[in-house]
Amino acid sequence: MKVGAHARITARRSAVNFPDGIIKGVLQMGNQTVVIFKPYPFSDGEKIYIAEGPRKGDWEVVSVSDRKVKLRCPISKREFDWDRFCYAVEERSDVEWPRKD
Repeated sequence: MKVGAHARITARRSAVNFPDGIIKGVLQMGNQTVVIFKPYPFSDGEKIYIAEGPRKGDWEVVSVSDRKVKLRCPISKREFDWDRFCYAVEERSDVEWPRKD
């Protein structure tokens, strides 16, 4: 894999430079700031609000499997099967559901 000069400079300590400009090496191990994501453990009957994205809005969890979640729109009552996709950000009490906006 060819890499630019910046990558050759930053990788110099842990890599071997070959004449054709290809760098083969090992990543340096160390402590870094890492964002950790975990799938949300949906429960049947749970009321949820998705804050952003194409599924934004209020939903009710109809059923859950290892791979899929079935959600129902509380207004239209339409149901959708989707691959599990959500990650919990926070939980709030006394929230209007469904929202009027």
